[in-house]
Amino acid sequence: MNENRFNAAIFFKYGCYILFAFEMLLGIAHLLWPDYRWGQGRASYFNFDNSLTLASWFAAMQLVGVAILALAGFHRERQPGKNSAAPRAGWIWLLAALTALLFSTAEITRFHYRLHLLGLPKPDIFALFVIGAVLSILLALFGWFLMSKLRESQGYFKLGQSWLISWGIALFLFLTSVSNPGIYGNWETEFFLFFGLAYLFGCTFLLFAMSGAVLPVEKAVLDTGDPLQASNIVPFFDHRQRGWLFLGVGGMTFTVIFLQIILFRMLIIFGDYLTANSVISIALLGLAIGGLMGWRAAQRLPLQTMIGASLLLPVSILLAFGTSVSLMDTPLIASILLMAPFVCCSVVITIALVREKSHWVYFIDLVGAAIGALLVSVALGNCVKKGV
Repeated sequence: MNENRFNAAIFFKYGCYILFAFEMLLGIAHLLWPDYRWGQGRASYFNFDNSLTLASWFAAMQLVGVAILALAGFHRERQPGKNSAAPRAGWIWLLAALTALLFSTAEITRFHYRLHLLGLPKPDIFALFVIGAVLSILLALFGWFLMSKLRESQGYFKLGQSWLISWGIALFLFLTSVSNPGIYGNWETEFFLFFGLAYLFGCTFLLFAMSGAVLPVEKAVLDTGDPLQASNIVPFFDHRQRGWLFLGVGGMTFTVIFLQIILFRMLIIFGDYLTANSVISIALLGLAIGGLMGWRAAQRLPLQTMIGASLLLPVSILLAFGTSVSLMDTPLIASILLMAPFVCCSVVITIALVREKSHWVYFIDLVGAAIGALLVSVALGNCVKKGV
Protein backbone atom coordinates (compact mmCIF):
# COMPACT_ATOMS: atom_id res chain seq x y z
CA MET A 1 0.00 0.00 0.00
CA ASN A 2 2.76 2.44 0.97
CA GLU A 3 4.74 1.62 -2.19
CA ASN A 4 1.67 2.31 -4.33
CA ARG A 5 1.20 5.67 -2.67
CA PHE A 6 4.84 6.54 -3.24
CA ASN A 7 4.58 5.55 -6.90
CA ALA A 8 1.43 7.67 -7.23
CA ALA A 9 3.31 10.69 -5.89
CA ILE A 10 6.16 10.07 -8.37
CA PHE A 11 3.61 9.77 -11.17
CA PHE A 12 2.17 13.17 -10.25
CA LYS A 13 5.66 14.64 -10.11
CA TYR A 14 6.58 13.71 -13.68
CA GLY A 15 3.04 14.34 -14.89
CA CYS A 16 3.28 17.94 -13.72
CA TYR A 17 6.46 18.45 -15.78
CA ILE A 18 4.40 17.54 -18.83
CA LEU A 19 1.71 20.02 -17.74
CA PHE A 20 4.28 22.81 -17.47
CA ALA A 21 5.57 22.04 -20.95
CA PHE A 22 2.04 22.15 -22.37
CA GLU A 23 1.36 25.47 -20.66
CA MET A 24 4.52 26.96 -22.13
CA LEU A 25 3.33 25.87 -25.58
CA LEU A 26 0.05 27.68 -24.94
CA GLY A 27 2.01 30.79 -24.01
CA ILE A 28 4.11 30.58 -27.18
CA ALA A 29 0.92 30.15 -29.25
CA HIS A 30 -0.51 33.25 -27.63
CA LEU A 31 2.57 35.29 -28.55
CA LEU A 32 2.70 34.00 -32.12
CA TRP A 33 -1.03 34.20 -32.88
CA PRO A 34 -2.63 36.65 -30.36
CA ASP A 35 -5.61 37.29 -32.65
CA TYR A 36 -6.07 33.73 -33.85
CA ARG A 37 -9.67 32.58 -33.43
CA TRP A 38 -9.98 29.04 -32.17
CA GLY A 39 -13.40 27.38 -32.26
CA GLN A 40 -16.77 29.16 -32.02
CA GLY A 41 -15.30 32.64 -32.27
CA ARG A 42 -13.01 32.40 -29.23
CA ALA A 43 -10.46 35.14 -29.47
CA SER A 44 -7.23 33.46 -28.33
CA TYR A 45 -5.77 30.42 -26.61
CA PHE A 46 -5.14 32.66 -23.62
CA ASN A 47 -8.24 34.85 -23.53
CA PHE A 48 -9.48 34.53 -19.93
CA ASP A 49 -11.98 37.38 -20.21
CA ASN A 50 -15.33 35.86 -21.19
CA SER A 51 -14.48 33.19 -23.77
CA LEU A 52 -13.93 29.49 -23.34
CA THR A 53 -10.46 28.71 -24.64
CA LEU A 54 -8.14 25.74 -24.51
CA ALA A 55 -6.31 27.37 -21.60
CA SER A 56 -9.58 27.93 -19.74
CA TRP A 57 -10.58 24.30 -20.13
CA PHE A 58 -7.10 23.23 -19.11
CA ALA A 59 -7.23 25.31 -15.92
CA ALA A 60 -10.73 24.03 -15.14
CA MET A 61 -9.65 20.39 -15.48
CA GLN A 62 -6.67 20.94 -13.20
CA LEU A 63 -8.99 22.46 -10.59
CA VAL A 64 -11.19 19.36 -10.87
CA GLY A 65 -8.04 17.32 -10.15
CA VAL A 66 -7.37 19.49 -7.09
CA ALA A 67 -10.93 18.84 -5.90
CA ILE A 68 -10.47 15.07 -6.33
CA LEU A 69 -7.22 15.16 -4.33
CA ALA A 70 -8.90 17.23 -1.62
CA LEU A 71 -11.69 14.64 -1.39
CA ALA A 72 -9.01 11.94 -1.13
CA GLY A 73 -7.40 13.89 1.70
CA PHE A 74 -10.79 14.22 3.38
CA HIS A 75 -11.38 10.46 3.11
CA ARG A 76 -7.84 9.67 4.31
CA GLU A 77 -8.09 11.81 7.40
CA ARG A 78 -11.54 10.52 8.23
CA GLN A 79 -10.11 7.04 8.84
CA PRO A 80 -9.63 6.95 12.63
CA GLY A 81 -7.20 4.02 12.52
CA LYS A 82 -4.74 5.96 10.35
CA ASN A 83 -5.07 9.51 11.55
CA SER A 84 -6.53 10.33 14.89
CA ALA A 85 -6.28 14.05 14.07
CA ALA A 86 -8.89 13.69 11.30
CA PRO A 87 -11.77 15.53 12.99
CA ARG A 88 -9.70 18.71 13.01
CA ALA A 89 -8.65 18.84 9.35
CA GLY A 90 -11.26 16.82 7.48
CA TRP A 91 -13.70 19.67 7.06
CA ILE A 92 -10.95 21.89 5.59
CA TRP A 93 -10.25 19.32 2.87
CA LEU A 94 -13.96 19.13 2.10
CA LEU A 95 -14.24 22.92 1.91
CA ALA A 96 -11.17 23.01 -0.37
CA ALA A 97 -12.79 20.46 -2.69
CA LEU A 98 -16.01 22.47 -2.91
CA THR A 99 -14.10 25.70 -3.53
CA ALA A 100 -11.98 24.12 -6.28
CA LEU A 101 -15.13 22.81 -7.99
CA LEU A 102 -16.71 26.26 -7.71
CA PHE A 103 -13.64 27.88 -9.31
CA SER A 104 -13.60 25.22 -12.03
CA THR A 105 -17.27 25.85 -12.81
CA ALA A 106 -16.64 29.60 -12.83
CA GLU A 107 -13.77 29.14 -15.28
CA ILE A 108 -15.98 27.18 -17.68
CA THR A 109 -19.31 29.00 -17.34
CA ARG A 110 -18.07 32.48 -16.30
CA PHE A 111 -21.26 32.74 -14.24
CA HIS A 112 -19.79 35.52 -12.09
CA TYR A 113 -19.64 37.68 -15.23
CA ARG A 114 -22.97 36.58 -16.65
CA LEU A 115 -24.81 37.20 -13.35
CA HIS A 116 -22.85 40.43 -12.73
CA LEU A 117 -21.90 39.29 -9.23
CA LEU A 118 -20.36 42.15 -7.23
CA GLY A 119 -20.62 44.39 -10.26
CA LEU A 120 -18.41 42.29 -12.54
CA PRO A 121 -17.02 42.79 -15.11
CA LYS A 122 -16.80 46.47 -14.09
CA PRO A 123 -17.11 46.58 -10.28
CA ASP A 124 -17.11 49.80 -8.31
CA ILE A 125 -14.39 50.54 -5.77
CA PHE A 126 -16.14 48.82 -2.86
CA ALA A 127 -17.06 45.71 -4.86
CA LEU A 128 -13.44 45.55 -6.03
CA PHE A 129 -12.31 45.76 -2.40
CA VAL A 130 -14.69 42.93 -1.45
CA ILE A 131 -13.46 40.73 -4.32
CA GLY A 132 -9.82 41.34 -3.47
CA ALA A 133 -10.33 40.83 0.27
CA VAL A 134 -12.34 37.61 -0.08
CA LEU A 135 -9.95 36.03 -2.60
CA SER A 136 -6.89 37.09 -0.58
CA ILE A 137 -8.34 35.66 2.63
CA LEU A 138 -9.21 32.35 0.95
CA LEU A 139 -5.73 32.15 -0.57
CA ALA A 140 -4.03 32.96 2.74
CA LEU A 141 -6.12 30.61 4.89
CA PHE A 142 -5.87 27.55 2.66
CA GLY A 143 -2.22 28.36 1.95
CA TRP A 144 -1.57 28.34 5.70
CA PHE A 145 -3.31 24.97 6.05
CA LEU A 146 -1.56 23.40 3.05
CA MET A 147 1.87 24.67 4.10
CA SER A 148 1.42 23.03 7.51
CA LYS A 149 0.73 19.73 5.72
CA LEU A 150 3.64 20.07 3.30
CA ARG A 151 6.20 20.61 6.06
CA GLU A 152 5.94 16.88 6.63
CA SER A 153 6.54 16.06 2.91
CA GLN A 154 10.05 16.69 1.66
CA GLY A 155 10.31 18.33 -1.75
CA TYR A 156 6.74 19.66 -1.89
CA PHE A 157 6.93 22.67 0.41
CA LYS A 158 8.56 24.87 -2.24
CA LEU A 159 5.85 23.90 -4.69
CA GLY A 160 3.24 25.14 -2.25
CA GLN A 161 5.15 28.40 -1.96
CA SER A 162 5.32 28.64 -5.76
CA TRP A 163 1.54 28.17 -5.94
CA LEU A 164 0.97 31.00 -3.46
CA ILE A 165 3.32 33.31 -5.36
CA SER A 166 1.81 32.46 -8.76
CA TRP A 167 -1.78 32.96 -7.70
CA GLY A 168 -0.84 36.05 -5.70
CA ILE A 169 0.59 37.59 -8.87
CA ALA A 170 -2.43 36.47 -10.89
CA LEU A 171 -4.81 37.98 -8.32
CA PHE A 172 -2.94 41.29 -8.38
CA LEU A 173 -3.01 41.41 -12.19
CA PHE A 174 -6.70 40.47 -12.25
CA LEU A 175 -7.64 43.24 -9.81
CA THR A 176 -5.47 45.69 -11.74
CA SER A 177 -7.09 44.88 -15.08
CA VAL A 178 -10.63 44.99 -13.64
CA SER A 179 -10.11 48.31 -11.87
CA ASN A 180 -8.46 49.95 -14.89
CA PRO A 181 -9.13 47.99 -18.11
CA GLY A 182 -6.83 50.12 -20.27
CA ILE A 183 -3.84 50.11 -17.95
CA TYR A 184 -1.78 47.74 -20.12
CA GLY A 185 -2.04 50.03 -23.18
CA ASN A 186 -0.08 48.63 -26.12
CA TRP A 187 1.19 45.74 -23.97
CA GLU A 188 -2.14 43.88 -23.88
CA THR A 189 -0.72 40.69 -25.41
CA GLU A 190 2.18 40.53 -22.95
CA PHE A 191 -0.06 41.47 -20.02
CA PHE A 192 -2.49 38.62 -20.62
CA LEU A 193 0.39 36.24 -21.33
CA PHE A 194 1.89 37.02 -17.92
CA PHE A 195 -1.49 36.79 -16.19
CA GLY A 196 -2.43 33.56 -17.98
CA LEU A 197 0.88 31.84 -17.23
CA ALA A 198 0.74 32.91 -13.58
CA TYR A 199 -2.77 31.50 -13.25
CA LEU A 200 -2.05 28.25 -15.14
CA PHE A 201 1.26 27.67 -13.37
CA GLY A 202 -0.52 28.27 -10.08
CA CYS A 203 -3.10 25.59 -10.94
CA THR A 204 -0.31 23.13 -11.74
CA PHE A 205 1.71 24.01 -8.64
CA LEU A 206 -1.42 23.53 -6.53
CA LEU A 207 -2.19 20.18 -8.15
CA PHE A 208 1.40 19.06 -7.57
CA ALA A 209 1.46 20.31 -3.95
CA MET A 210 -1.87 18.65 -3.18
CA SER A 211 -0.52 15.34 -4.43
CA GLY A 212 2.37 15.72 -1.99
CA ALA A 213 0.02 16.45 0.90
CA VAL A 214 -2.41 13.61 0.14
CA LEU A 215 -0.37 10.80 -1.45
CA PRO A 216 2.94 10.50 0.49
CA VAL A 217 3.97 7.46 2.46
CA GLU A 218 2.51 7.17 5.94
CA LYS A 219 3.07 10.23 8.11
CA ALA A 220 3.81 10.06 11.80
CA VAL A 221 0.84 10.61 14.03
CA LEU A 222 1.40 14.05 15.47
CA ASP A 223 -0.89 13.98 18.42
CA THR A 224 -3.75 12.14 20.02
CA GLY A 225 -6.51 12.99 22.33
CA ASP A 226 -8.91 15.80 22.83
CA PRO A 227 -8.06 19.53 22.76
CA LEU A 228 -9.36 19.81 26.29
CA GLN A 229 -6.83 17.22 27.44
CA ALA A 230 -4.03 18.78 25.45
CA SER A 231 -4.74 22.15 27.05
CA ASN A 232 -3.83 20.69 30.42
CA ILE A 233 -0.43 19.59 29.08
CA VAL A 234 0.75 22.44 26.89
CA PRO A 235 0.88 25.84 28.62
CA PHE A 236 -0.72 28.74 26.79
CA PHE A 237 0.05 31.94 28.72
CA ASP A 238 1.90 32.34 31.98
CA HIS A 239 0.43 34.41 34.80
CA ARG A 240 2.20 37.61 33.67
CA GLN A 241 0.71 37.42 30.18
CA ARG A 242 -2.84 36.46 31.06
CA GLY A 243 -3.74 40.12 31.53
CA TRP A 244 -3.17 40.74 27.81
CA LEU A 245 -5.25 37.70 26.95
CA PHE A 246 -8.14 38.86 29.12
CA LEU A 247 -7.85 42.36 27.66
CA GLY A 248 -8.12 40.86 24.17
CA VAL A 249 -11.15 38.78 25.13
CA GLY A 250 -12.85 41.84 26.60
CA GLY A 251 -12.08 43.77 23.44
CA MET A 252 -13.62 41.05 21.30
CA THR A 253 -16.89 40.94 23.24
CA PHE A 254 -16.92 44.75 23.29
CA THR A 255 -16.61 44.65 19.48
CA VAL A 256 -19.38 42.04 19.12
CA ILE A 257 -21.99 44.09 20.99
CA PHE A 258 -20.86 47.45 19.64
CA LEU A 259 -20.83 46.21 16.04
CA GLN A 260 -24.17 44.44 16.31
CA ILE A 261 -25.92 47.59 17.52
CA ILE A 262 -24.21 49.85 14.96
CA LEU A 263 -25.05 47.50 12.08
CA PHE A 264 -28.65 47.36 13.26
CA ARG A 265 -28.87 51.16 13.14
CA MET A 266 -27.14 51.33 9.74
CA LEU A 267 -29.50 48.79 8.21
CA ILE A 268 -32.49 50.73 9.47
CA ILE A 269 -31.12 53.75 7.60
CA PHE A 270 -29.99 52.01 4.40
CA GLY A 271 -32.52 49.18 4.42
CA ASP A 272 -35.66 48.59 6.46
CA TYR A 273 -36.62 47.41 9.94
CA LEU A 274 -37.12 43.76 8.95
CA THR A 275 -33.72 43.64 7.27
CA ALA A 276 -32.10 45.23 10.31
CA ASN A 277 -33.52 42.51 12.56
CA SER A 278 -31.62 39.90 10.55
CA VAL A 279 -28.38 41.18 12.09
CA ILE A 280 -29.27 39.29 15.28
CA SER A 281 -29.52 35.92 13.53
CA ILE A 282 -26.42 36.67 11.42
CA ALA A 283 -24.41 37.53 14.55
CA LEU A 284 -25.55 34.39 16.37
CA LEU A 285 -24.72 32.17 13.40
CA GLY A 286 -21.31 33.81 13.07
CA LEU A 287 -20.60 33.26 16.77
CA ALA A 288 -21.61 29.60 16.44
CA ILE A 289 -19.36 29.02 13.42
CA GLY A 290 -16.48 30.83 15.10
CA GLY A 291 -16.97 28.70 18.20
CA LEU A 292 -16.51 25.49 16.20
CA MET A 293 -13.48 26.88 14.38
CA GLY A 294 -11.92 28.09 17.64
CA TRP A 295 -12.43 24.73 19.34
CA ARG A 296 -10.80 22.94 16.41
CA ALA A 297 -7.78 25.26 16.46
CA ALA A 298 -7.38 25.28 20.25
CA GLN A 299 -5.12 22.23 20.38
CA ARG A 300 -2.32 22.79 17.88
CA LEU A 301 -2.31 26.46 16.81
CA PRO A 302 -4.09 28.48 19.48
CA LEU A 303 -1.89 31.57 19.54
CA GLN A 304 -1.39 31.70 15.76
CA THR A 305 -5.13 31.36 15.18
CA MET A 306 -5.95 34.08 17.69
CA ILE A 307 -3.44 36.43 16.04
CA GLY A 308 -4.78 35.61 12.57
CA ALA A 309 -8.40 36.18 13.62
CA SER A 310 -7.44 39.46 15.31
CA LEU A 311 -5.67 40.70 12.17
CA LEU A 312 -8.65 39.76 9.99
CA LEU A 313 -11.10 41.52 12.31
CA PRO A 314 -10.48 45.13 11.10
CA VAL A 315 -10.82 44.06 7.46
CA SER A 316 -14.02 42.13 8.20
CA ILE A 317 -15.50 45.16 10.01
CA LEU A 318 -14.84 47.36 6.96
CA LEU A 319 -16.47 44.72 4.78
CA ALA A 320 -19.49 44.60 7.09
CA PHE A 321 -19.94 48.38 7.05
CA GLY A 322 -19.62 48.56 3.27
CA THR A 323 -22.00 45.63 2.84
CA SER A 324 -24.69 47.29 4.94
CA VAL A 325 -24.53 50.30 2.62
CA SER A 326 -24.31 48.86 -0.88
CA LEU A 327 -24.70 45.06 -1.06
CA MET A 328 -27.97 44.31 0.70
CA ASP A 329 -29.65 43.60 -2.64
CA THR A 330 -27.73 40.27 -2.70
CA PRO A 331 -28.84 38.73 0.64
CA LEU A 332 -26.66 35.61 0.60
CA ILE A 333 -23.38 37.41 -0.10
CA ALA A 334 -24.38 40.19 2.29
CA SER A 335 -25.10 37.73 5.10
CA ILE A 336 -21.72 36.02 4.68
CA LEU A 337 -19.84 39.32 4.72
CA LEU A 338 -21.82 40.63 7.71
CA MET A 339 -21.07 37.38 9.55
CA ALA A 340 -17.27 37.65 9.14
CA PRO A 341 -16.41 39.93 12.12
CA PHE A 342 -18.53 37.85 14.49
CA VAL A 343 -16.73 34.70 13.37
CA CYS A 344 -13.34 36.32 14.05
CA CYS A 345 -14.38 37.46 17.53
CA SER A 346 -15.87 34.09 18.41
CA VAL A 347 -12.69 32.24 17.37
CA VAL A 348 -10.60 34.27 19.85
CA ILE A 349 -13.12 33.95 22.67
CA THR A 350 -13.54 30.19 22.20
CA ILE A 351 -9.80 29.49 22.20
CA ALA A 352 -9.47 31.48 25.41
CA LEU A 353 -12.33 29.50 26.98
CA VAL A 354 -10.73 26.19 25.99
CA ARG A 355 -7.14 26.97 26.94
CA GLU A 356 -7.54 29.18 30.03
CA LYS A 357 -9.61 29.27 33.21
CA SER A 358 -13.10 29.43 31.80
CA HIS A 359 -14.70 31.25 34.75
CA TRP A 360 -12.29 34.19 34.42
CA VAL A 361 -12.68 34.27 30.64
CA TYR A 362 -16.45 34.23 30.98
CA PHE A 363 -16.32 37.04 33.53
CA ILE A 364 -14.18 39.21 31.23
CA ASP A 365 -16.47 38.25 28.35
CA LEU A 366 -19.53 39.67 30.10
CA VAL A 367 -17.69 42.76 31.35
CA GLY A 368 -16.51 43.63 27.83
CA ALA A 369 -20.02 43.12 26.44
CA ALA A 370 -21.53 45.33 29.16
CA ILE A 371 -19.03 48.12 28.48
CA GLY A 372 -19.69 47.85 24.74
CA ALA A 373 -23.46 48.13 25.20
CA LEU A 374 -23.01 51.12 27.53
CA LEU A 375 -20.61 53.05 25.32
CA VAL A 376 -22.55 52.47 22.11
CA SER A 377 -25.64 53.87 23.81
CA VAL A 378 -23.69 56.95 24.88
CA ALA A 379 -22.23 57.37 21.40
CA LEU A 380 -25.61 57.09 19.69
CA GLY A 381 -27.13 59.47 22.22
CA ASN A 382 -24.46 62.09 21.48
CA CYS A 383 -25.05 61.66 17.74
CA VAL A 384 -28.77 62.27 18.19
CA LYS A 385 -28.14 65.40 20.28
CA LYS A 386 -25.78 66.80 17.62
CA GLY A 387 -28.21 65.92 14.83
CA VAL A 388 -25.82 63.53 13.10
